Amino acid sequence: MYDFTKRTYVGDSSIGLLYYDYLSIGLAFNTLFSRKIKLIEGLDQIDAYSIIADRLEERENEVNELMTVYGNYVRYATLYLSKLNFRVYGFTWEYDTPNNSRHLQQQLFITSAEPERIYFTYNQKSRPAYRLLIGSYLSDDSILVSLPYNEIIKSSNNTRPLKIYIQSHALKRLQERLDTRSSFYRYSALTQSICLCEMVTGQNNQILFACRDLSGHLLGYFPFTIEGDNLYVLSFLPLVSSRVPEGKLLCETLNATKDDLIFLGMDKLSFYKTTDFECIPTLKSALIEAGIWHLTEIEIDEEEHEGRFKYHSTIATKFFSTEVAT
Repeated sequence: MYDFTKRTYVGDSSIGLLYYDYLSIGLAFNTLFSRKIKLIEGLDQIDAYSIIADRLEERENEVNELMTVYGNYVRYATLYLSKLNFRVYGFTWEYDTPNNSRHLQQQLFITSAEPERIYFTYNQKSRPAYRLLIGSYLSDDSILVSLPYNEIIKSSNNTRPLKIYIQSHALKRLQERLDTRSSFYRYSALTQSICLCEMVTGQNNQILFACRDLSGHLLGYFPFTIEGDNLYVLSFLPLVSSRVPEGKLLCETLNATKDDLIFLGMDKLSFYKTTDFECIPTLKSALIEAGIWHLTEIEIDEEEHEGRFKYHSTIATKFFSTEVAT
């Protein structure tokens, strides 16, 4: 947060006003003039004070936007550190005026919550799952996610709330398959996708949550089961899975199986950033036709994975130029 305030400018960067200056001096400057205009009668240089106070009032919305930007950065930092199977962080802040009324303090509090872990039985096996939790945002309490039943099953009129739990296996699959991205990317995609309830029908009429990142890129799908008043997200299916519409079309187009595509690494984002598709036109056209090509546009998080992923399309080139072609 300190680094953010020392490198981020307010307004036109040529003016040279940093967030550090704004937070430490600018807010106090605003408050000083507002208080003097309201509380002190017969103030010297009242005309000058009035001009400045009126200008501050005119730009009140811009001031709020500046604090929103700062708040969003703090929000990013806490989400970046959060792990649903360990601890979820959030924040709130308060303004305080000490006895010396010319001073204004902004107190920032980082909050922490440990997600609830339970065990449920699925396919005759006990499995751990974690309650979907969103860290506090300008509040003291974290948010426990619950969704109305008819938001999940659109054909139903049942509105009873369902508690949302994420099986640990789903978290593991997210990490494996979104391998070029940070934990923040995975956590934000998970929470946003569940809360938005974009439901898609897969094979055998299975209903799935569509998983999208904050930019709207479709990444895959979440299968789930409902037991009583609890919904359990079971796994994360990549777009090449034969259980989802895109993967089914891709397998048919390439005359390949799901296991073939997983063997080549096509269930992972890294495949789409380390493969020279111009050397494999058959695969490129099939990805475009199946609606999967956008995965090639999702950049590697260099801060997390700098230098880790290299081009290695030899196996894929050989596979699609021989077995599939014949």
